[in-house]
Parts: sequence; structure tokens; C-alpha cells
Amino acid sequence: MSRRLETATNLGVLLVAVFVATLLIVERVPYWRSSSNTPPERSPSTTATPPITSPAAQGREANPLDPGPSVAVVERSSVATDDLAATINDEAITVAALRRIVEAQEFAFESQRYNARLLALGQAIDRALLDKEAARRGLTVRELLNREIEQKVAAPSPKELAALIKTGQQETEAAKLAVEVKQARLRARRFTYMQQLRKANEVHVLLDPPRVTVVEGDSAAKGPATALVTIVEFSDFQCPFCKKSQDLLRRLEKDNEGRVRVIFKHFPLPGHQNAAKAAEAAECAGEQGRFWEMHDSLFGSSTLADADLTRFASELRLNGEQFRRCVDSSKYAWKWQRDKADGEQFGVGATPTFFVNGRLMVGAPVEGLTALVREEIERRPNSSPAN
Repeated sequence: MSRRLETATNLGVLLVAVFVATLLIVERVPYWRSSSNTPPERSPSTTATPPITSPAAQGREANPLDPGPSVAVVERSSVATDDLAATINDEAITVAALRRIVEAQEFAFESQRYNARLLALGQAIDRALLDKEAARRGLTVRELLNREIEQKVAAPSPKELAALIKTGQQETEAAKLAVEVKQARLRARRFTYMQQLRKANEVHVLLDPPRVTVVEGDSAAKGPATALVTIVEFSDFQCPFCKKSQDLLRRLEKDNEGRVRVIFKHFPLPGHQNAAKAAEAAECAGEQGRFWEMHDSLFGSSTLADADLTRFASELRLNGEQFRRCVDSSKYAWKWQRDKADGEQFGVGATPTFFVNGRLMVGAPVEGLTALVREEIERRPNSSPAN
């Protein structure tokens, strides 16, 4: 019975997370207005994703000022003939590089379709559960909703409205606000009630989500390579929401010990002037086997000035001269630049962005990411949910 309750609860949470993701991807609505969610920080250079459109149609309707996806151009002489997709003078674009661009475009398209289908499926499940419960109680669905939702939600009191109304607002604004508050409460009550119905029924979603392969490469990673769940995080050391997400990731690792692997990818945003150099500092510490310790120091600090980087290196007992030489020479600038280009190909434009076994999640809504990890564990054969 407890397993069934957990499955139903996880389903409800995941459907809400998908609803949020659909709004973000299709309508670009800032879902972090809810106090329970952590917002992503967005790169100003990111082009908004259009409504669900095929990759071919997207090409025809592309923004004429959009430079297009970045691609690695290599020396033509270093590429085998059967891996040549195009040549530009003495340089070449490989078939492998082209395949990655196409895969990223297809993934974005399939993710939008999947989110729309899952949202519709959630609505269909809700209606089926309401029909079943109404029939059990000898009511119409309208009567059931009236009893369980409308009659259990109070309109905001004058005192509550007074606390929300700004100085100088007219009575008409107060009346409008009262309606908005009541509607928000009705939505919250409906969500709670649908969660109760899901807990009382055995519900399983069998849609197969789209996935993309994000290559680990030489990125910093912790957790066993054989873990059931791999979380690839695109993050920025100066992003406050990325900083907040670290507690969630640590909790997921602890609660699912041996079953979760975390891979860190750099995605410094243009508006964060110290983020790129912080990424290089982390890699320079990694050169001495202390990437994750520097990672924690960077996220744990409110400032990331050059003096802070030197102090962190000293606290971690790194070879100071080697560290300074590494940072000052921008030895690992290529690494965050590569990570960022890879992320952009897969539609990353905000931090933090996660790929959980290849499934996209933007931001760090606690319930959504936790439910997604648990679902991936349950999908794997011969595994049991984390306690």
C-alpha cells in the first residue's frame, strides 16, 4: 500500500513539474513566482523557444539575426573522408558534429511534444478519477467539485485584502484582487484534492520521455559510474539559484547513496563577471585533485573576487604557485567555453539546468527534481525506491 501511495504522490508532483516546464518552454512564463520553486537565471543571449514546431519548420522561420548553433570546425586533414559533412577552405565540419546539432534540435522538439502530451494526460487522469469518485458517491462531477473544492475555500477577508492592496489602489482593484486570490485558492485546493484521489488509486504513467545523451567527457563527476541515475548539471558559481540547488543535490546523493551520479558542467552567464574565472579556478583546483572542495568553497562564498580564489586555494592547501599560474593564464577557459557551447546546443539558456538520465529539467523545484530522480530509479530493473 505504501508503495502505491508513493507512486501516486510522485506522479502528481511530476505532473505539476511538467506543467511548469511546459509553460516555461512553450510560453516562457516565469514559473518561479511560486514561493516553493527555485527560478533559473537566464542568459540574455538565449533566443526564446518557439511554440511546438518541427525542426524543419524552425529552420524556415528562424530569426534572421540569430547566428545559429555553434559547431566545432576542425582541420580538414585530421578528418577521415567518410566523416566529412562539409569543408570550408582547409577546415571541415564533421558528420559527428552535425549529428549532435540535429540531435539537440530534435530533442528540443520532442521535449515540447512530450510535455504537451503529459500535461494532456494529467488532465485526462484527473477527469477519470473525478468520474470514478463521483459515481462512487452518487454525485455528478459538478456536485463533487462543488463539495470538495468550492465549499472548502473561503474568499479573502477584508483584512487579508488590505494587507495585499497597495496604497492608492481603487476599490475596483480590490475587487479584482479578491477574485484573483479566490481563484488561486481554488486551484490550490483542487491540486490537493486530486493528490488525495491519486493516493487512493493505483495510477501509472507509461509514456516514454524523450532523452538526450550529454557526454560526460572529462567533466568533474562524483558517484559510481554504474549509478542508476546520472544528473548532469549546467551551473554558474555566481548564480544564487545554482547555489541554493546544491543542498538539494547533496540530499539526493545522500538519500540515494550509490544510485546517483552527479556530473558538473560549466555555464557562466554573461551578467556574472566573476563566474567564468571561478569556473577556471575550480578546474585549476581539479588539476590538484580538489575540484569538489573548490566547488563547495565557491558556492559557499558571497564574493568571488580574485583574492577570494587565492584564499580558497590556501584553505584547501593547494600548491599556491601552481594554482595562481593556472588561473592567471586562463589555462582552462576552453573547458567552460566548450561546456557552454554543448549546453546551448541542447537548449540550455538558464541556470541551473539539469539532465536526469537525459531528461531535461530547468531550475531546481525541489519536489519536481526529487520525483524525477525517484521515477528514474523505479524505472530501472532490480532496483527499489530510496527510503
